Amino acid sequence: MNDTLSWRRDLLLLFVVIGLFFTIGLGARPYLAPSEARYIELPRQMLATGDFLTPRIDGVAVFRKAPFILLAAGRCPWLFGMDEFSGRIVTALLTTLTA
Repeated sequence: MNDTLSWRRDLLLLFVVIGLFFTIGLGARPYLAPSEARYIELPRQMLATGDFLTPRIDGVAVFRKAPFILLAAGRCPWLFGMDEFSGRIVTALLTTLTA
């Protein structure tokens, strides 16, 4: 019983450390490349138009990213406000889960 509790505690600690590594400084710098800004604009347009099925930029449908990432990223500006942190948090959390 104690080994199971220790294993879970260690796994949680590892998750927290990896999560901190990926999330510290998310909003410190502006968007780096035009593609990063483009993939942040997709969820913003989804939120502005209310169409969460078809990602669009300037009215043109763009199907280059996985829909789950765009749906999750589309909710972050609603939760955290429109800034660099909210644009990058979904990628950081999914990368932490992958690690």
